[in-house]
Amino acid sequence: MISRLLPPFFMPYYAGLDLRRHLWGFNTSMRDSSGVDLIAWLARKPEWKRNLGKDHFLISSRIARDFRRKSNRKSDWGSNFRVLPGSENITMLTIESGSSENDIAVPYPTYFHPSNDFQVHQWQEFIRKQNRPYLFSFAGARR
Repeated sequence: MISRLLPPFFMPYYAGLDLRRHLWGFNTSMRDSSGVDLIAWLARKPEWKRNLGKDHFLISSRIARDFRRKSNRKSDWGSNFRVLPGSENITMLTIESGSSENDIAVPYPTYFHPSNDFQVHQWQEFIRKQNRPYLFSFAGARR
């Protein structure tokens, strides 16, 4: 019997870094091309097919809104990565929450400066009460 608690897949695709390269002076198809290619590549993988991305996560390094462009007007901001078919199930760690339950806010370290233990406990209690069917853990490298 296979365990229902399978490990999550960290996708080393830093959407914010990719978007930043093409954000100014490029048309929307150029801004969207890496995300389109990524989703197409993932769709062919057996790990993806098992849960259609519900057990995959990535780090955006930007706000969630930057990845929810709904039109193809060159003047519109951001990419369409989060509105692509297939990306809606991916959990994306962002610097602030978005309109999707799969956009998880992880503020910049400079954002949260608790001045006492009570504030830390308040934050922990808030997180514990969230309805999260999947829990991801990520630890970056030493700097």
